Amino acid sequence: LLFYLVQSDSCPTKIKLAIYAALGYLISPLDFIPDFLPGVGFTDDATAIGATLIMARAYINEEIEQEARDTIEGIFGEAGLETLDENIFDD
Repeated sequence: LLFYLVQSDSCPTKIKLAIYAALGYLISPLDFIPDFLPGVGFTDDATAIGATLIMARAYINEEIEQEARDTIEGIFGEAGLETLDENIFDD
């Protein structure tokens, strides 16, 4: 969702900057909580992405959702899409 939203012309610059910051933090080797700690290592990464999704939710339209669905289905198949439908797409 964030990948397709950041490419949209309707997405404000401040939201795009937040998306880039969250994705940058996700791939950064420097973390508040080291990733190698079992059970908690990725919580800071998930929080950064989750907070950005909450901020950006108002700008995610049906076209962006469909592009994300198509990509997920192409990578993970129908079963992966059903799992994400239960947890992300259906509010």
